[in-house]
Amino acid sequence: MKYIFSFLLFFVGFHVTFLGQCNGDESLCVKRYNEVSVVMTHNAFCCGDKDYTLPNQQHCITQQLQEGVRGLMIDVYNSDGNIVVYHAVEAWGSEPLADILNEIKTFMDANPNEIISIIFQSDVTATDIGNELDSVGLMPYLYHHQAGAEWATLQEMIDDNKRLVVFSESDDGLPEQTWYHYAWGTIFDTDYSYDAPSDFHCGVNRGSADNDLYLVNHWVSSGLGTGDSTQAIVVNENPLLLDRLRECMNEHGKLPNFVGVDYYNFGSVFAAVDSLNDNYIVTTPINVPFDNFEVSIYPNPVQDFLSIEHKGFNRLLLTFWDVQGQIVLEEKIYDARKKINCGCWLPGVYFYSLSDVQGKIVSSGKVQKF
Repeated sequence: MKYIFSFLLFFVGFHVTFLGQCNGDESLCVKRYNEVSVVMTHNAFCCGDKDYTLPNQQHCITQQLQEGVRGLMIDVYNSDGNIVVYHAVEAWGSEPLADILNEIKTFMDANPNEIISIIFQSDVTATDIGNELDSVGLMPYLYHHQAGAEWATLQEMIDDNKRLVVFSESDDGLPEQTWYHYAWGTIFDTDYSYDAPSDFHCGVNRGSADNDLYLVNHWVSSGLGTGDSTQAIVVNENPLLLDRLRECMNEHGKLPNFVGVDYYNFGSVFAAVDSLNDNYIVTTPINVPFDNFEVSIYPNPVQDFLSIEHKGFNRLLLTFWDVQGQIVLEEKIYDARKKINCGCWLPGVYFYSLSDVQGKIVSSGKVQKF
């Protein structure tokens, strides 16, 4: 048993020995884009350091990216023929979209292992957005995703240098604009207007819960619908933030890919996202003969019931160990879907393996119980 346990520990961690960093974390390289969580700044451009009135962020996009933000929400408008960004009222602060995009390109040029996502709230056309991206030289970085296709791993995106993923709340992309992804055809989100932390919930707002990506909007707005730094100090702190993210993941069985916040530099936002990424384990085959084997184990972290779905084998043996190497569950699985009640398990990390009838391990990983 100790040999098997040691093997599992080795397998879970072996990728980090030969892969470079992806978004600052080498363990993310083997994960697909939809299997990773990032900090996303709400109205990313609307920042106090540039003297925007009633900002949503203190620091601006260059510093956000330098400090680890990898998702940006950007509002875009046409102002007298100029493509600009502003929030709510142009007089409160505005600048050309090209200036914002230049900040992003400068960072991407200097950091070839980083992947950035943008959600545009756009009052301009897809062609306008494309022209702005082209004008600053960002077009070569654009990732093209076909609906229904599997997302690339972060390492694949880095190798191909397709590291900028663009979404828009407007569904007006042309057929040839395969880089322009309709947000609510790909993402689903929570409500974004909360008056107090007690109003937070995980109900679906826009998009379908069957979509690939999940945005949790986590901020309390002021009476004018703008950023509230006093509230951000409270709601960006753990355990409130992490508890909500886990609740939403448990409710929908999907990782919050984008954690949308105001004043990202307050509280424990990065720690919460790191916790999600550290504990969201994607299971993959580990033996070449089993390339057709697929398994999904969710939610992870889990509170009560763990769902297991697989195809490729008629019978499997599921085994769970705790961190001491003690078996806590061993059960044969005959159906394609199985629910495990782990509500009585102590909080912590548990390792598992799935073996075929010959005893060969076909998948393994770990689950976080909270």
